[in-house]
Amino acid sequence: MAESNTLRRDLIGLELKSRIGFEKGTLNFMRTIRFVGFAGALIAAWTLSGMAEQPEYLEGRAFSLVDGKFLDVGDGEGSSNLRYLFEYDPSDDETRVRTYKPYVHVFAPEGESFLTKGEEGKYPHHRGIFTGWSKLGYGGEVYDLWHMKKGAAQVHREFVDLDVPEGAAGFAALIDWLNPEGVVMLVERREVLLYPAESGAYVDVEFTSELSALNGPVFLDGDPEHAGFQFRPNAEVVGNRSARYQFHRDDVNPKEDRDYPWVAMTYELEGAGMWTVQMMRDAGNPDDSRWSCYRDYGRFGNFFVGTIEEGETLSFTFRIRVTEGEAPSRERLEAVYEEWTGRE
Repeated sequence: MAESNTLRRDLIGLELKSRIGFEKGTLNFMRTIRFVGFAGALIAAWTLSGMAEQPEYLEGRAFSLVDGKFLDVGDGEGSSNLRYLFEYDPSDDETRVRTYKPYVHVFAPEGESFLTKGEEGKYPHHRGIFTGWSKLGYGGEVYDLWHMKKGAAQVHREFVDLDVPEGAAGFAALIDWLNPEGVVMLVERREVLLYPAESGAYVDVEFTSELSALNGPVFLDGDPEHAGFQFRPNAEVVGNRSARYQFHRDDVNPKEDRDYPWVAMTYELEGAGMWTVQMMRDAGNPDDSRWSCYRDYGRFGNFFVGTIEEGETLSFTFRIRVTEGEAPSRERLEAVYEEWTGRE
């Protein structure tokens, strides 16, 4: 879990700053050659994703890495639980839109389809488990890193070392948040840790993001529907409108309240049954956060605003626990949250 909700100078910022000029040059080069043809730009995209030597942990049995496109994470026994999609191909508008943000899918039990939504269906910018802000202030301008308008993008740079707890599997990636001119506004270190599914869980996964402003201050803004850390279930839920929500108490007003500790959402898929997703917010995350947790198609998540000064880092952590079937009782969901936070 995150250690603090304060903006801080971090060693990661010093490490990243030493490499940022090279990366920016590479990305600008990609944008320059995109007009010479699909093949040239695609080679450049593959080259970018393969620049760094991969961490040793990706060679383990829990991982399956497909060149420049996605990483499957599982239990090491042949089953994949998560897929991290990180391909970036700006060679034309169609492929750019398809690949303009990395995100995480949750596999359905049969291992072929997903419990989460991809680029298809209503609101194509809603993809699996994802992060973004629709109003990102940088250099006197405001950019949309939610819909990825006008060429803005989140671009996976490389996988980096991660201390994976015993019994877990996971990865860490550096992701550049680019404005339409290819300038790196933020560098995100995104850690994803998949824990053993215990006590009735199907998937138990923790996400930590560290957003570092290396080239000037960045302001994060938007609204709960268009910013923050979000989960979007399979596109089928748009049609069946099955999403229902459960909270830590009865007297809630999500559009006004702040800093819920957790929210659970239950939805139904044909052939796959009922599923419940509990999203838990680390107490060390930025305060005064709001939740979007009322859409009947199931997109829900947590949002906050903040300024990241140059050379500083903002961190946040969420835990997502997926269970099969109807929602557990409020008492059970609260117990899961308290176990995660270590409270008595």
